[in-house]
Amino acid sequence: MHLSSACLLSATLLCRVWVAGRRLALVAPLFATVWAGDAAKRAYDLPAGDAATTLRQLSEASRREILFAADVVRGVPTNPVRGEFTALEAGERLLAGTALAVLQDEKTGALAVRRRAAAAPAANAAGAVRSGDATVQGRVVNPATGAALEGATVQVAGTDRTVLTERDGTFSIPRLAPGAVVLRATYPGLDPGTQTAELKPGANVLPDLKLTSDIYAMEAFAVSAAREGNAAAIVRQENALTITNSVSTDAYGNVAKGDMGSFLQRLPGVVGEYGGSAVDAISVRGLSPEFTTVTMDGTRFAAANPDSRTQIVSGIASGSIESVEVVKTPTADMDAESLGGVVNLRTRSGFDRSGRAIILNAAGAYNETMGRHLDPSGGGRR
Repeated sequence: MHLSSACLLSATLLCRVWVAGRRLALVAPLFATVWAGDAAKRAYDLPAGDAATTLRQLSEASRREILFAADVVRGVPTNPVRGEFTALEAGERLLAGTALAVLQDEKTGALAVRRRAAAAPAANAAGAVRSGDATVQGRVVNPATGAALEGATVQVAGTDRTVLTERDGTFSIPRLAPGAVVLRATYPGLDPGTQTAELKPGANVLPDLKLTSDIYAMEAFAVSAAREGNAAAIVRQENALTITNSVSTDAYGNVAKGDMGSFLQRLPGVVGEYGGSAVDAISVRGLSPEFTTVTMDGTRFAAANPDSRTQIVSGIASGSIESVEVVKTPTADMDAESLGGVVNLRTRSGFDRSGRAIILNAAGAYNETMGRHLDPSGGGRR
């Protein structure tokens, strides 16, 4: 006999459809079947590993949904499970001796994984208190140039705990188990670096993690500076969520006129519009400059003409800009005013590097015809 889905989900509807004698005969076997499936034993062969991975494997093997937060279980090592068990028994063996516990709802039989309740801190023989998680904080720098490395990848060795450094090179990794850990940092163009630390409960601030390359021993300072800027731009382009071109101003060397208009017209997808001898405005993807927004460190600066949205870039000195980002598909945090795209100018900051840096630009001009009259007929100078 066919039972509608409403009858299966609601005991009240079952009461309305079935007589008392037949309702008990049908509902009881239904729940008996559900709990029989929960209590059925299955063969498991699960390897040890990270809880974020092994819990998914347990869910597939048991054909049961297991509720857990990935950021809570990630990084917790689990035990191997081999043999025939129920889903609950397999979960308990998998998480035995860890900071995680598997629970089963008495009414529905659903499984959920959460962290165990923290035990009351107890003092050992020396009077020390050991409880709680550890947080590691540090900074990744390049000692050859003194630059802080933004976007460097820092990973806890042996786990999938990975973070990216901020603009000043700092990073923070929370919820680590106290004890010895090894941090591994990577950055494009530089040799990977490792750092070993003994973590204690609470915050642990480490010395600077230094990344460099042996090639610096053979290169001049000017070459290393351009190389460093290119690597920083590559990292930002790799980590961008949308179609973005990120270019360091060092990549193009000395711009003849020293203004941003002359620099920006060299970027892919950007066209410059001349106002006399200088590039006053730019356009992205072939649209009018009015549909291109130019920002400085994410903030839109005012247009020179109050009757137009066109922004003048020829008055911005290229030496004050560290890199340029051309965003052709704006993200949700950007203003919806740019059909062409957004050009973001990242200014140089003292927090980008450690130590003192001096940038000196000099230029000169010579005109050999100054003060002389040229004969239009082609007879030469007089």
